[in-house]
Amino acid sequence: MIPRDQIRQYVIDAILDNQEDGARAIPDLVAITDEFCPIGDLDGFDSYSAMETVLELSDRFGCEIDERIFLTRVGDRRATLGEIVEHLFRIVNAKGITSNG
Repeated sequence: MIPRDQIRQYVIDAILDNQEDGARAIPDLVAITDEFCPIGDLDGFDSYSAMETVLELSDRFGCEIDERIFLTRVGDRRATLGEIVEHLFRIVNAKGITSNG
């Protein structure tokens, strides 16, 4: 089982890697709370950025992750970091994936 805090850190790392790779502004880590919405709150972070971030997370966890995790289930609202982490927590731990560092 991978704890929520570790999944949260992996998500933040992947988002920040994407921002850095795209030469876009990196937010102050204090600003990244569970209410933080990557799509909308980050300069230039869009659906393509979400897809790239999901690919990095899929590699990290060793399972396929749908890029729609950056949207709510209804799909009409951007997902918060807390919602993304909770969704990944359920997916990753349902598959029995363990932490690899």
